[in-house]
Amino acid sequence: MSLHKDDPLLSKLRELPAPVLDPAARARTRRAAERVFAEEAPSGARSMRLGWMWSRTALSAVLALSAVIYVAGAVDALGKIYVAAAP
Repeated sequence: MSLHKDDPLLSKLRELPAPVLDPAARARTRRAAERVFAEEAPSGARSMRLGWMWSRTALSAVLALSAVIYVAGAVDALGKIYVAAAP
């Protein structure tokens, strides 16, 4: 993309008229979008409850386990470095 204000393509694009939808077409489009959204949305509290449980408990447990493994590896590496350097 060009950042120059004298770009001929950008100036032609700026001169194009803004699209205007009539209210009836806008309402039809909105109703159709809401209908599709309602059909695609997960139904029931079960899926929301499972998502909440994953983000609240399992994800926390995975992060805590990762931290424990990382600290154990760091302590092991430091032990090898400093034990090997001891006289």
